[in-house]
Amino acid sequence: MFDLGISLDGGLVDMARIARVLAEAGINIDAVRCTSFAPPATCHFLVEHGENASAVLSAAGINSVNCRPVLVYTLPNRPGTLAHYTQALLSSGVAIDFLYQATAKGMVVGAADLDGVRSAFSAAAAAVLSY
Repeated sequence: MFDLGISLDGGLVDMARIARVLAEAGINIDAVRCTSFAPPATCHFLVEHGENASAVLSAAGINSVNCRPVLVYTLPNRPGTLAHYTQALLSSGVAIDFLYQATAKGMVVGAADLDGVRSAFSAAAAAVLSY
């Protein structure tokens, strides 16, 4: 999966345009995260084929796309799970750039060290299964 970080100088108007361009190209948006629409705003779009989505957006004149691979995890939905997994990241020393929930897909984690995230989450998953 890929996260597309896109600057939205035009706020919701830009978001609608991005969604339309991706839809017309047959590219599904699996999740979206926007904390604000006041400029300068950056929204994150989770897509399966990041390079293709970036190319389609660029062809439409949307050039402020930062495409990067991310990991997506479905975590148990019970009290303490987020605390357990974030502690695993802290304990392993892995720095993350962002984290957001992609409802049906799971939690999206962006980090320079994706292998470190995988390792920390594998350890956390093993520990979660034991309690």
